[in-house]
Amino acid sequence: AVVAVAAAVVAMAKAPPPESSPAEQIVAAARRHFFGHGFRGVTMDDVASLLGMSKRTLYQHFRSKEELIAATLQHKLTQLDLDLARVLSGADDGFHEQLKRLLRCSQSHLAEITPAFARDLERDAPQLFAGVQQRRREVITRHFEGLFQRGQRSGMVRRDLPLGLVLEVLLGAVQSMITPARLADPAFDAAAAYGVIIRLVLEGLLTSRGRDSI
Repeated sequence: AVVAVAAAVVAMAKAPPPESSPAEQIVAAARRHFFGHGFRGVTMDDVASLLGMSKRTLYQHFRSKEELIAATLQHKLTQLDLDLARVLSGADDGFHEQLKRLLRCSQSHLAEITPAFARDLERDAPQLFAGVQQRRREVITRHFEGLFQRGQRSGMVRRDLPLGLVLEVLLGAVQSMITPARLADPAFDAAAAYGVIIRLVLEGLLTSRGRDSI
């Protein structure tokens, strides 16, 4: 059931109708609420009240809170994938401009995840948490690898470093830093930490010409 719901959300994200459907409205509202406040204390009654719809109508689209959480996560990851692809779609944009936009887009998506949501996801939905981490790795790897390959062809990225290993280092650093425990620390700035990791990796990955263009 979760797979079917996620597939439906992916299809809607790829070709949204002029007016959003009830399922899209539910996912959008749940995403804002869950990502902003967590979901452990949220009931389906709360979601129905938030949307101004009956609980019966809500259950016609999602049979449980778990299905709704899965759908919001799929929606988030699909949007991340589409946004990163859109950033890289400008054929006339140079490597440095695409890199800047890719980093801004990644940081913007990361900023949506609050400590409460990350904590609830890891604690109450560990399988979903693991799935999110794996899908995020796949999405980021695909888009960054494509950009770095183009950077190598244009002389902006070093050719003597294996890109697969570079991406493993990048993703490993991000995954070890962006955890529920760290996000819960009020002194920790996830977006800033992500920026530091990226800069450290790029310092070693880019050629002198590539660094001068950033």
